Amino acid sequence: MSKRLKKWIRKATAPKTPEAPRQSPDVYPTLPSPRPRLLTPSPSHESLVISTPLATSSSALFQRLPYEIRRAILVEAFGDRILHMDLVFDHPKVPFGRKKLAELELEKYHCGYTRYSDEDDGLFLSPFVVDKKKHKEWAWRGSVCHRRSERMFWRDGERDRLEDPCYDSCLRKTPRVSCPHWPGESPGKCFIGIMGWLLTCRQAYTEGIEVLYSTNTIHLSDPELIRRLPDLLPPQRLASIKMVEITYWFHADNPPRGQTSNKEGFDTMLRAVPVSFPNLRKIHISPCGEWFPYIRNVTYRVGWYERDMFPRIREMMLQLDQLDECVLSMGHKKMWELQPDALRRGLKFPFPGDNYWQSAWRPLSLCMGPGTATEKTAKELNSERGFWMVDGIEDDFGEPTPCFGSGWPNDWEPY
Repeated sequence: MSKRLKKWIRKATAPKTPEAPRQSPDVYPTLPSPRPRLLTPSPSHESLVISTPLATSSSALFQRLPYEIRRAILVEAFGDRILHMDLVFDHPKVPFGRKKLAELELEKYHCGYTRYSDEDDGLFLSPFVVDKKKHKEWAWRGSVCHRRSERMFWRDGERDRLEDPCYDSCLRKTPRVSCPHWPGESPGKCFIGIMGWLLTCRQAYTEGIEVLYSTNTIHLSDPELIRRLPDLLPPQRLASIKMVEITYWFHADNPPRGQTSNKEGFDTMLRAVPVSFPNLRKIHISPCGEWFPYIRNVTYRVGWYERDMFPRIREMMLQLDQLDECVLSMGHKKMWELQPDALRRGLKFPFPGDNYWQSAWRPLSLCMGPGTATEKTAKELNSERGFWMVDGIEDDFGEPTPCFGSGWPNDWEPY
């Protein structure tokens, strides 16, 4: 009997593996219970403690090098970055033909995207394509954030307004041109690359995973993901996260998934922050877009911030006992209205280390509602708990087009 025939018989008679059930875009994945592997401390802490000395007894790295030096090396290799975290429902990705990309000889941008148009809004080609032969499934997506680059600073110690989280496009199909300014080759430099270290041994996993979550800033832009993180990550990992960036897009006509209005979605997200990140020390929230489709009256927009947003920021901060710094990005027009009031009160200005940005301090005692009055002195207001308002996204959308050539009054408001 020929080898080819034997191979065909074995393949034909082999028991078929049952096909995994299709995943649904409406059902978020959750952590398995019980966990299949005892890798992370708590509740498997005892197993790790007992096995670690035996596993690392012959390792010069773990036996001779002090923990402080090992951790400094890990932070240099895998920490002190901004990391994007996203969960998508899509077909599995497969690499695009490498020979085809090599033949194009195009400059590589973030995550291996290549520009094939010289236009200012040039088109980009992804190094991956989706395998539509396979069913869609939930999968993690992420990268190192490259929207910031030291070579693009205007002056030492000053930051470009385009560094605000709302301008980030690392996970979109139009990556920022700042990525080529970062050292290394794309796409390898765009990913954290920690998996090989984590799989080395349990001690390497324990030390590496702590550095990964506790020293990096996590950038999130999906409010539903923020709310469901306790179902997706172990509690000890969420407790390790110290710094986050959050962008929230207000869509006047299309509220976020699962929400009936922008207000409901934003409130839900803020309430989820203390639950998902109980030990948070630094947070930067960058609201983008507008709640209503046409709001030319700046005073009305500022009133919305004072009436609806500031009190909710205050409620969130009061639940985060370890929070040291909270930053709220504001649109240009809103900052022009709010900053003079802060200066009249003698509040702190500018935001530390960012002399180029418009910014102002907002104490929590002034976040009780519009026109909040207080008898506290400027010194008392500056010393109490609060957050920084900084210049964020461009919100000068121009005037709406009037119907039939008629003009708009200067103080019109949305209906």
